[in-house]
Amino acid sequence: MTERGFREASHITRELTIVWNPESLMHLIIRRLLCNQVVRSHFGIDRAPIVEAWYQRHVFYTLFPKRFGRRTQTEDTFEWILSLVSDGSGAVEPRELIHLFNAARDAQIRRLEMGHAQPGGDLLFDLVAFGEALSEVSQARLRQTVYAEHPNYKPSPLYRLPVIYRPALGLLAGTSWVHLRGAPSEVT
Repeated sequence: MTERGFREASHITRELTIVWNPESLMHLIIRRLLCNQVVRSHFGIDRAPIVEAWYQRHVFYTLFPKRFGRRTQTEDTFEWILSLVSDGSGAVEPRELIHLFNAARDAQIRRLEMGHAQPGGDLLFDLVAFGEALSEVSQARLRQTVYAEHPNYKPSPLYRLPVIYRPALGLLAGTSWVHLRGAPSEVT
């Protein structure tokens, strides 16, 4: 049947595509945030009106600071956060966004433990925490997505070893294949 094809196959196949846009991603983050009873009670937020987009933005900007960018006077903070985890085509996967918010939470806690000032007012985060979290999320995406799907891009474990070249002794332990192909060099 598969060799000759299946007539009218397009009529019986179903395809489901989940599209994540900024509004649905905002909804996801707010819903996850408001699963925390402490946050809800501290800010007096009820879960019921979350379905309305204007209320989601209100909750978000009550808890997260507005970003003042170099290009515009008031860049949208949420759009900036989305840009941190978007891929080359501009798509944002919820997994990376959730990871970024979790890592930002951990970074904010570390900052407070190290004696940095608490964010002002009702804010939960400084934007610096998102910058600190980005490295963790980027490394995870590189390992779990790029290297998993394209193992040929993964650098050799020998790549990071120091290369020592002594003309009388030749190449010594720790030599990477990169340096075997190129001109001899000494790296300490």
